[in-house]
Amino acid sequence: MTADDDTLSAAAEPLPVTVLAADSLGRLPRLRVQPGYEALAGFLESDLQGGLSGIARLLADLGRVERGELEGLERTGNAYRLTLRNGEARLHLLEGPETSGCRIDALLFRRCVEAWQTALRS
Repeated sequence: MTADDDTLSAAAEPLPVTVLAADSLGRLPRLRVQPGYEALAGFLESDLQGGLSGIARLLADLGRVERGELEGLERTGNAYRLTLRNGEARLHLLEGPETSGCRIDALLFRRCVEAWQTALRS
């Protein structure tokens, strides 16, 4: 399998979170999450809770890592620390058990952030 095959595979893989419409005006979109990806949902809801400019900056930084302009990325938000290296995103809860984080393919992570961004714009 080549790197291009990996990219195509991640691009076709279903998202581990499903972004649903908000219950009412002024509320955040709801998330349905697959087991093991609760930290991803928590990250979207707490660290990217509606700041479209923050999401745009994160996506720009992800692009810089994907293009090789940055070796990696580390950000600490409201509740999670995001580390992106070697094609993998890791989320760690800042306050809580060590097992409360998750790992996700970087392309799949990007697609989740883009889905969240789209839902927030709606």
